[in-house]
Amino acid sequence: ARQNMMGEWELNNLPVIERAKLNKPAPLLDQVYDMQGKLVDPAMLKGKTIVIDFWATWCIPCIEGFPYMQQVYNRYKDNKDVIFMITNSGSKNSLKDAQDWVAANGFTFPFYYNDRKLAEAFGVNTIPSTFVIDKTGNIQYRTVGFEGPIMEAKLGLQIKSALK
Repeated sequence: ARQNMMGEWELNNLPVIERAKLNKPAPLLDQVYDMQGKLVDPAMLKGKTIVIDFWATWCIPCIEGFPYMQQVYNRYKDNKDVIFMITNSGSKNSLKDAQDWVAANGFTFPFYYNDRKLAEAFGVNTIPSTFVIDKTGNIQYRTVGFEGPIMEAKLGLQIKSALK
């Protein structure tokens, strides 16, 4: 039943989502670290649709959104054209804080870390903030805050639209 409801929501909302496209160049993702502290090679992101979500360990709405993010990730994890970057914004968090939190919680989507410069480059002043970047490097969608269960369907549609 849940799948049917989601499918119906998607059909009704795809035109709305399509009209909301931003088409704005994304900042360079050249200062992002994985949870081992290794710098991510921006070349691996070329031509990909990227979901980047800024969060912090102390941000309750960020963490409330993770189960829904996990559902969307599960749907796209085998798609080589989609990359998820759940990026600790570095706001009152060190890489170690992020590593400890990730180790203690059972989410399987990829976590990253940045020292606030990236969040600033994206104009983030509230977290969670989620961006969907298309394969040409343009930000197509930006969502600020946690919108509840609808997040799963909405983000799924944004990715579907950005992949076109």
